[in-house]
Amino acid sequence: LEPWIVMDASQNWKGGLNTSGGAFRHLFGIDLTIETEPFVGLKGGTFFLQYYTHNGPNATEEDVGDFQVFSNIDADGRSQIAELWYEQRLLENRLRIKVGKLDANSEFDAVDYGSEFIHSSAGFTPTMLSFPTYPDPAMSINVFAYPTDWFYVGAGLYDGALQSGIFTGSRGPKTLIGEPNDLFWIVETGATWHLYENTLNGRAAVGGWYHSGTFDRFDGDTQNGTEGFYSLVEQTLWREQPVDEEDHQGIGAFMMYGHADDDVADADHHVGVGLTWTGALPDRDDDVLGIGAN
Repeated sequence: LEPWIVMDASQNWKGGLNTSGGAFRHLFGIDLTIETEPFVGLKGGTFFLQYYTHNGPNATEEDVGDFQVFSNIDADGRSQIAELWYEQRLLENRLRIKVGKLDANSEFDAVDYGSEFIHSSAGFTPTMLSFPTYPDPAMSINVFAYPTDWFYVGAGLYDGALQSGIFTGSRGPKTLIGEPNDLFWIVETGATWHLYENTLNGRAAVGGWYHSGTFDRFDGDTQNGTEGFYSLVEQTLWREQPVDEEDHQGIGAFMMYGHADDDVADADHHVGVGLTWTGALPDRDDDVLGIGAN
């Protein structure tokens, strides 16, 4: 059982929607993880539950009016069981199956070196339409295969009701198996490598997605379904203690690209780059200093 809290304060000084006041919000959560082997003898099984509550204004909607949420904890003040899933690893960890309600960004288009940035664009490409991520994870089925130690391929099927204005984050499986019957499909394949005597890790991945919902076109019409693709590369450039696998101090970089249908997507191309330094300050080994651009 692991409780956690994230707090965020911001002030819009110029432009946007409102410069008269600041915004303070927090996200409090509790994670429960249960391994099945100690309890029922089933090796490779994991049960996970996450509950969180958001409190405070949404500064994107009230102060800034930016295209993609500049603070990745901004939401509409809800409390919910955000994730509830079961994962089973099989064939000596060569196959992984995860079923339940989860955040798709924890499995797809996830950039490790972008996770410390508070701006959402560093976490996943804004060209992905109705992506089932915070604050609206969704019921899903995910399958990943690892034929070798350095190559993987995965696919996911998610409830796509968010495109119809239904907040999947506060719901169970009802809209996955019933109306509006919209689905979000996604696939990803990638490779990992280790440079400089296996001390500098790298990864590259490409993925594609399809949403079966109804989308408004810029020409005033509508269309059924849309799709896009993304790619990412991240690389550890330097480690302070390369012989210590538990020490994550060092410098890493990432680059990401996304593309979507320009008939329906506000952002049909996206390029993001970033650089992070973990442990840049003396005696602050877990602090991260970063710079990024989108």
